Amino acid sequence: MQQTQEVSESKQNEEKTRENWSSKWEFLLSCVGLSVGIGNVWRFPYLAYKNGGGAFLIPYLIMLFLVGKPMYLMELVFGQFASTGTLSIWNCVPISKGIGAAMLGACVVVAVYYNVIMSYTLYFIGVTFQKQLPWSRCDPKWANGTNCFVSDEDLASNFTNGTRVKASELFWSFGIFGFLVGLPCVTRGGQYVINLMDYYGGGMTYLFIAVFEIITLSWIYGCKNLLIDIHFMLNKKLSWYWKVTWKFTAPLMLIFISIYSIFKHTSLQYGNYDYPTWADAIGWLILCAIIFQVPLFALIALFKQEKGDTLYEKLKNVSKPNDKWGPRDEQIKDSWRTFKLNYKFSQNQRELQSY
Repeated sequence: MQQTQEVSESKQNEEKTRENWSSKWEFLLSCVGLSVGIGNVWRFPYLAYKNGGGAFLIPYLIMLFLVGKPMYLMELVFGQFASTGTLSIWNCVPISKGIGAAMLGACVVVAVYYNVIMSYTLYFIGVTFQKQLPWSRCDPKWANGTNCFVSDEDLASNFTNGTRVKASELFWSFGIFGFLVGLPCVTRGGQYVINLMDYYGGGMTYLFIAVFEIITLSWIYGCKNLLIDIHFMLNKKLSWYWKVTWKFTAPLMLIFISIYSIFKHTSLQYGNYDYPTWADAIGWLILCAIIFQVPLFALIALFKQEKGDTLYEKLKNVSKPNDKWGPRDEQIKDSWRTFKLNYKFSQNQRELQSY
């Protein structure tokens, strides 16, 4: 009772020093806002169409329940428990702090071309209020030098190298030029740049980051420790579904997909266009520059580790939570440490009674 009262008092003190959700609905709507974005309304339909249409939903649903849903909850409770930043949260396993740096790098790449895509949306919303739509006529500003004509459907089109292309597709190469970093994405070949960044910076990169993340939390930090943390925070235990998916199905499936993607990788394509070798090389450089943060920060952590005389001892120490790990509030952190000690003690008692 005394321990419960201390936890309650410390949580009340924490509420005075940091913002909290005012209700469950506020938290739920925030999660919806976090989950539903331009990737859902733009990228998902595009990938579904590209990979077989309705048949794509079968592997999608399998991955959703065996990988997506477990990892979503893992990241959600992990961040809520620590209540800290992308880098400092990896104090749970200091050697894996590069995962946080890789996440930041991937977010920067995605932010560049996602802003451009959002500018497309704003641009086309604006022009649709015009009496005459820009792509319904052959405007000399963009149709000069092409065989543009207006069909019976009142849709301006042009022929390029004998292939009919809708004029609206040409407008996708224009955007709002306020996004300085994304300027290459709004040139005539901008869609090819976006596709390159999306595949390497927003697709494969997150796949490899997910592999590092699930292995770190489920196997190095330990699925058991993670479940204890969740038990402390939510005051309830999770079902076997989360244990199995976190420890086995999600890591194995992500590792398999990563290896398969590497060995089956071919030159990137967009429509009928094959990317040149140098463009693929740029994509791999983007991916490697982001993923390289993981081994780089691991080496830095090993170099800075003072405990241990041998490399093995240093590696063992940087693979364990340091003194900074835990809930951000110090009182909550003390209660959490006491909770873990009591949890392990009661578990040892049950094991002794079973003999």
